[in-house]
Amino acid sequence: MPTKKIRNAALLLVIMMIISSIAACSGGNKNKNTSNISTDNKNTETSTPSAPAVIEPVKLKVFAEWLTNPLNNSIPNDPVMQEITKKTGITLDFEPFTGGGDGIAKLSVLLASDDLPDLIITSDVSMVNKLIQTKQVLPLDDLLKTNGSNITTNFQDALDKYSVIYPNADNKHYFVKALIDSTEFNQIHHSNAWNIRWDLYKKLGKPKMDTLDEYLEVLKQMQQLEPVNKEGKKNYGLGVNLGDPWGIFIVTKATMNAQGLIDSGKATHILDLNKNEVVPFFTDPEGKMWDVMKFYNKAYQEGVLDPESVTMKFANLGEKAGAGRYMSLQAGWLGTTGGEEKFVTEGTPEKGFVPLPVWMNSEKSYLLPKNAIGNQFFWLVSAKSAHPERVMDLMNYLATPQGLELVTNGPEGIGWDMVDGKPVLKPEIIALKKADPEKFTKTVAAGQWFHLSIYGSEFEPNGTRTNFYSEPALMQEEFKPFQKDFLQDMGYTYPSEGLDKIPNNSFSNALIASISPPVGSDIATKEASLNTYMATAAAAVIFSKTDADFVKGKEKFISELKKLGADEVFKFYYDKYEEIKGKE
Repeated sequence: MPTKKIRNAALLLVIMMIISSIAACSGGNKNKNTSNISTDNKNTETSTPSAPAVIEPVKLKVFAEWLTNPLNNSIPNDPVMQEITKKTGITLDFEPFTGGGDGIAKLSVLLASDDLPDLIITSDVSMVNKLIQTKQVLPLDDLLKTNGSNITTNFQDALDKYSVIYPNADNKHYFVKALIDSTEFNQIHHSNAWNIRWDLYKKLGKPKMDTLDEYLEVLKQMQQLEPVNKEGKKNYGLGVNLGDPWGIFIVTKATMNAQGLIDSGKATHILDLNKNEVVPFFTDPEGKMWDVMKFYNKAYQEGVLDPESVTMKFANLGEKAGAGRYMSLQAGWLGTTGGEEKFVTEGTPEKGFVPLPVWMNSEKSYLLPKNAIGNQFFWLVSAKSAHPERVMDLMNYLATPQGLELVTNGPEGIGWDMVDGKPVLKPEIIALKKADPEKFTKTVAAGQWFHLSIYGSEFEPNGTRTNFYSEPALMQEEFKPFQKDFLQDMGYTYPSEGLDKIPNNSFSNALIASISPPVGSDIATKEASLNTYMATAAAAVIFSKTDADFVKGKEKFISELKKLGADEVFKFYYDKYEEIKGKE
């Protein structure tokens, strides 16, 4: 790119070359794409070298709802942003919203004042629909053909699902979502599997946990080994935040998920991955959810379930988990207090939790939720943009592994170098990351713009990790004593490896999550009543004092759900899922 040191004559020559190139490529049509942005695909071979294409510089206005921390400058100049400009010729200006306030409210103001920026990134579905219906954003179909080859090549499946999940009147594509094909991968713990005290489990001789009864016995024995925490407060095998309306769905984590079932946050149905169909959640007396409910009831009756769970809120659950009062967690994040570096074991490095298989389905399990259509953020191009092709150029670059690698790791040459075709982190940067994380972020800008990517997979097509800092060899140095002992004992390179190796463990719930009854409909009204009833009545069944009370509570619970219209609401979801899964 020209600098101030280039003399005027040379600069004039460059300008003439640009004009000539544009005229030759576009025939004078200003609406055609004039850029040829490299994706730096390390897997692509070129037969004949050619002169680099000229990239016309442009500044794009961006609204990004995920900017929670205020920006000091509306045009950031950190290493990642500099590299984006270098690769695409595009400078990003966040002046429409520099963060720190109510993003959705700000977007509404921009819409009302007819001042929408070039690129709009929002999670508000109603706003997305409004922008489409009022023609404030462009259909992307033509832009995808001319400037979006990486998106159509890498994510055609996601585009197809958009047509099914978010249908519109003219059947066109108006958006792409961020971080497509990302998963909730975590090397330390799992979000959908049991995380269990390794030190105690090892003391017990690593007993079998193939059934929920076997698992309950393990938890009882763990309590006997460590009945109180370091502060002398009573320990329990587990706890649940049933005082929250959504707490009942924590009960499905690590249990129903291990059996290959995905809840959708509704009282009537759950998706069975083994059948690929919607099945009843609570109303089937022989369904697996009642195996889970009985497990929790037995845990309560035998003193393994924290009795305060019946009214406990999420914050209280986290406090107790962080104080080391539980032997297991249904999801690793339930025990994070102040960040993963304090994951339950602060002050007790020999104690801690590792993800272990319990009551696993042999065919399919739901251990790694996959965002097959992307996360919650929609990317749309304003109809007022003077540079829609360049907005698509930006999206196209960020729909590559290299785009994700840039925002995740920072640019090549600062924190890492390419050696023999593989990224190698610089020793001084690794040391800086450990010694001064804040300075590391400022120096490398790694992870600072994580949401600014469309490609979301943990791996490149060739198997390279897109997050260079998550390589197991590097992580080894950060593991705590109990984790190192676990890895040595099990022969793993990172704590989650055992569960990650289980076949058929990653799925997307995009289709089932997209279904909802029309607002104000009879089905919607009945569903609201069912969800309210379930949130309180399910907890009461779990806390039945005797087996006989549990049976009575179960019968009453199912009966009341049916009276409130559970069968009718279930049929709506069953039929709708059968309809849309056939359109994929």
